[in-house]
Amino acid sequence: MPHGGSILISDGPGESRAAILDDAGGLVALFLHRAHRAEAGSVHLGRVTGRLPDGSAAFIDIGEGGAAFLNASDARVLGGLPAEGAAVLVQVRHAARRGKGARLTGDVSFSTPLLAYGPLRPGVAASGKLPKELAKALTARLRELAEKGEGLVARTAAAEAAPLSLEADLARLRADWALIEQARAAEGPVPRRLSPPPDLLAEALARWPAPDTIVFEGATVPARARRRHPALSDIMGAARPDLFLREGVDEQVEAALSPRVPLPGGGALVIEPTAALVAVDVDAGPAAPATVNAEAAAVLARQLEVRGLAGHVVADFIPDRRDPRRRDLIAQLKQALEDDPAAPYVAGVSPLGLVELSRRRTAPPLADLLCDADGRHSAETVALAALRRVVREAEAHPGGTPVLEAAPEVVEALRGPLRAALAEAEARLYRALTLRGREDFPRDRAETVFS
Repeated sequence: MPHGGSILISDGPGESRAAILDDAGGLVALFLHRAHRAEAGSVHLGRVTGRLPDGSAAFIDIGEGGAAFLNASDARVLGGLPAEGAAVLVQVRHAARRGKGARLTGDVSFSTPLLAYGPLRPGVAASGKLPKELAKALTARLRELAEKGEGLVARTAAAEAAPLSLEADLARLRADWALIEQARAAEGPVPRRLSPPPDLLAEALARWPAPDTIVFEGATVPARARRRHPALSDIMGAARPDLFLREGVDEQVEAALSPRVPLPGGGALVIEPTAALVAVDVDAGPAAPATVNAEAAAVLARQLEVRGLAGHVVADFIPDRRDPRRRDLIAQLKQALEDDPAAPYVAGVSPLGLVELSRRRTAPPLADLLCDADGRHSAETVALAALRRVVREAEAHPGGTPVLEAAPEVVEALRGPLRAALAEAEARLYRALTLRGREDFPRDRAETVFS
């Protein structure tokens, strides 16, 4: 079980971030939530804006910039695709990515490490990975617990769980669904989000259960964190607003957007995601092939998680006469990937000597979250970073009027999809923030002046 190191939490205007650092300060994983973006698993009351002529799918407005997509096969629990103009309860199956709208489902579900819960589709089952007799016993237990109309699936971890643990998880899942139903029944606009924002600390703890410290950016530890995680209260602390900058997280995130990754012995990895696969090349440098390959295996395992890369990965390691069939290398790579929660599978070596592996997608790639298709920081990324900086710098200018100067597309983002983030920044500043578009500024340049 991973342990030690630290978890850092930053809640800025419009954006929350959580970073896991190991004992050496290396970035293990980054979790990011932008309030105006729907992540996988979020539940929304959407509005049908159109349907394909063949009846195979519908377009749903869930409050994001582009329309989301509901296939007919994902609407069976709703009785088929809803009519145009109808309000519909949906859950995000896959988040929007670079010009592609989010993919939705009407089959809302929630899960814990022990159970998957579907309040709209009845039935009980157990993971196919469980032994037959154990699966049968768990299924019988779930039939006793399930209420009319509920769907329950025992996950693999349920095999070793105490009966009371199953009941506690089920109670929590039912409570989550009750909150969704309450939010749906309440008066409000359509579209609107019904589920609460993700608990990034909980997500980080699921990946890294035993950190030495949990540090929140700000003056105090949020009371909600102590309530949600009381057993960890003693290791929680607060730090100055420049936490991610001071601890090197911002620098490591920037490095994770670069194709080239230096290796300790002087070689390098070159990581190039494409539409079909992720291509990885290993540059030798001055060290022996066995040394370079061992370093590359360890670094590649870390980089796949940090960058959020998934799907088919093909790596061209250095040929090594001592390990012509790459058995040592494959063993090293499997060991390096053991703790990855995305369950990578090392397929082996292709006839051309390329190492092939796959990794399950659990979130959009880091580059998709932070950059446009041209590889540069998106206007949203620049705008949110600028808001954090304004709030931080305002402490040194208590009486000044802040003016944010940025490229017109950054200003447009703040006045459009990020207007709620702008309002949040102004609430923290206790004053208005003046926006000034500068045609002479490149996209990644934003400056604050106080008048």
